[in-house]
Amino acid sequence: MKSIVIAVLALGLACSADEPDTKQYDAKILEDTGIPDAPQGCPPASSLTLSVDSYPDPTCYTLQPFRGKAKGADRVVAQGGAGAAQPVTVSADGAFCIEVLLNPDSLNTITFSPVDADGCPGQDLVRTIEHNTCAQPDASVSEINVAKGAGVTTDASPSAGSNTDLVDGKTDTVVEYEGGWGWTDAGIWVGVALGQPVELEKVVVRWRDSKGSGCAYGTSYKIAISAYSAPGKMDLNSGTWTELEDVSGGDGGEDSFTPASPKPLAQHVALLLNKDGCTGWSETFALGELEIWARDSSSPVPPPDRCLK
Repeated sequence: MKSIVIAVLALGLACSADEPDTKQYDAKILEDTGIPDAPQGCPPASSLTLSVDSYPDPTCYTLQPFRGKAKGADRVVAQGGAGAAQPVTVSADGAFCIEVLLNPDSLNTITFSPVDADGCPGQDLVRTIEHNTCAQPDASVSEINVAKGAGVTTDASPSAGSNTDLVDGKTDTVVEYEGGWGWTDAGIWVGVALGQPVELEKVVVRWRDSKGSGCAYGTSYKIAISAYSAPGKMDLNSGTWTELEDVSGGDGGEDSFTPASPKPLAQHVALLLNKDGCTGWSETFALGELEIWARDSSSPVPPPDRCLK
């Protein structure tokens, strides 16, 4: 009987010698909860501490970086917000940066802990941070006149100026179109090709004349848009064009049109010029500029703050 007990004890000692070391144990705990349980042999009151630099509070980023110092630590872990953060290694000078996922639109409590090379945690540091949804960028800052320098096509040769004057960004360079006879509509079609679809924010037609200072402006005209790459001549019955505005009683100067949301996509914008403000036998339209305003995709919003990889 004694020999059986001795064999069992020997077997237990052999098994304990093959147990994984504390580093492997703590790695598993870190993966599951973020804050490690102290392995056996750690001091009851560790002198290992950390500090966290100032951070934006409130923040609008759900993945918020925290930077700080943890001299003597091997790594830093964090728990809170929306869960455990991915542990990070502390650099030779004690610096660290750890990204914590926050619960949106709420106050988050974060617990940071330094961990030494043996897996022993130091003193916890608790901080709070409020998350608020990011404000949308100002539309007036993120819009651009995409018609500037675009291609212009028309079914009427200019009677003065050139087609490029319509989209050169200058209101003092004017292109004129003449057409019609008697009381018939001129029906002059002028289109601008943008090269790619844009989310249309605004269309502005700038006439040379206005009521009381000339009559070569459109009192009756239409604006149409198309998202097709090759929609053909403006024809509202073709299925490739959509009417944006039907203007009657125009008085020249500046005409501005803002589509309702959701904003339509447009790759082509066209004018159908019917009647001017004059009383002659033909119709004359003197255009200083056609502006097509859309979101500026060439100036992306700055990316959120992230720890350096």
